[in-house]
Amino acid sequence: FHVQDDEVSCHLYQRSAEVHRRLMQSSLVVAVLVSVLVAGGCCKPPQAPVPPPPKLRLVVLMVIDQWPSWGFAQRRDLYAHGLKRLIDEGVVFEKVEYPYATTFTAPGHAAIGTGQPPSVTGIVANGWWRREQGRERQAEADDSVKILPLPGRPSEGIEGASGNPLRVDGIADWMREASGGKARSVVIGGKPRAACLIAGRRPDVVLWYEPKLKGMTTSTAYADTLPAWVLARDRDHPVSELRDDEWTTADAEMLRRRTGVDDPAPGEG
Repeated sequence: FHVQDDEVSCHLYQRSAEVHRRLMQSSLVVAVLVSVLVAGGCCKPPQAPVPPPPKLRLVVLMVIDQWPSWGFAQRRDLYAHGLKRLIDEGVVFEKVEYPYATTFTAPGHAAIGTGQPPSVTGIVANGWWRREQGRERQAEADDSVKILPLPGRPSEGIEGASGNPLRVDGIADWMREASGGKARSVVIGGKPRAACLIAGRRPDVVLWYEPKLKGMTTSTAYADTLPAWVLARDRDHPVSELRDDEWTTADAEMLRRRTGVDDPAPGEG
């Protein structure tokens, strides 16, 4: 504030100077006391060293596509065993954001696998126009590799797939480097773009379901031959025996209210 009288103004200045001097003295005492405490001047029993946390042995990442938050919350009381344990003993982030707009499988899996948005990974959609080839290609398309066949099911004519289109390393690549090359990564996916783009650029095993082969396979980007256990499972428990019925919603009206469109919608095919 402003004071007109010079005598009052001088008195106020003197008083403020005195307060400032005392505050500085008090601060000096506090600073000395803190430095003594930090230096161990306070008598307290020695504390045992905190043991380092156990080394991380296994990381499991599971991605469930087409699982909206409203559907998750609505059925929360129905979850049992694995899902219930994850909810009860884990952490649920109910409101999150990611720094890009497209919600396709390929960009999403690439973002999860690398921690980077499409502008960095180079995976901008499930497929896009390739100028150098003059046509649209899938995100995981790789003409330098071939799909491995299954017994009695040739793979000719199936487009090669790999994580080579990724422009950056993935989290699995970083973990391998941080462990001095000891870490291993195994990826199993329902389709090539989901498996290839979440695995990083140097995974050890990558498998996915190939509809034209009706079984799990991989490409020569990851292996020269399929592992024996994959062939054994294909023989003893063939995926082709699973029912392949057309899915129909049990509550079309609820879906219409939630999504704002009818089910089935035009082009849903």
